[in-house]
Amino acid sequence: MQLEVRVTLVRAISLGRLWLQELTSGKVKDTEEIAIREGRSKRSVHMTMSLAFLAPDIVEAAINGTLPRRVGITRLTDLPPSWCKQREMLGLRQSN
Repeated sequence: MQLEVRVTLVRAISLGRLWLQELTSGKVKDTEEIAIREGRSKRSVHMTMSLAFLAPDIVEAAINGTLPRRVGITRLTDLPPSWCKQREMLGLRQSN
């Protein structure tokens, strides 16, 4: 995984986690408030926030740059919430 891709991906995961925390803590009232503040569409905010639900080992692989080829932000935002299904769709083994 190229360094620029890895940096972009890890930043997006961090941003998704931050926005989810802001939303659940009540710091912001809804995703529209985040979208306006960030100059993004609500869809973009939702997609980025979905990265907050990645399995921990998938996040670790992103940080380490060991995700399979062609796995980037777009592919990760399309994953289901189930960690088992995420791993299955990416062709990764279940972590112990």
